[in-house]
Amino acid sequence: MEVTRITLLEERASILRALDELSEFRRGIVSVNYRKCGKPSCHCNKKGERGHGPQYLWNAIIDGKRCAQNLATAIEVKQYEEETSRYREFQALCKRFVEINERLCELSVVAADEVTVQVKKKQPKRSPKNSRGK
Repeated sequence: MEVTRITLLEERASILRALDELSEFRRGIVSVNYRKCGKPSCHCNKKGERGHGPQYLWNAIIDGKRCAQNLATAIEVKQYEEETSRYREFQALCKRFVEINERLCELSVVAADEVTVQVKKKQPKRSPKNSRGK
């Protein structure tokens, strides 16, 4: 399928609609952690044991700083997973939006070059200068 300016503009408009319909989101990921407490008599110190857990933690890097928050309830875990998932969707939409705009810029440059070539073709040719040696 040939990519035309119109199809790119339509796709860009659909991305803007998808961004508008996107619900709340947050950066980061939700990780599942198991930890060993360090007590020699605890079950977590036995060979093959994962440790205590699962413990759910939201992690993100915001303005160059690591942020983390313990998620205590299943409702929080589900909410944070949905919100971080929507953020990844947001990132994908933004990436595609930029790609489309770059392609539109390329098409504009090609169109401008074609106009320049057509203008040059239409210019009348000059006749050679008369020789001065008459």
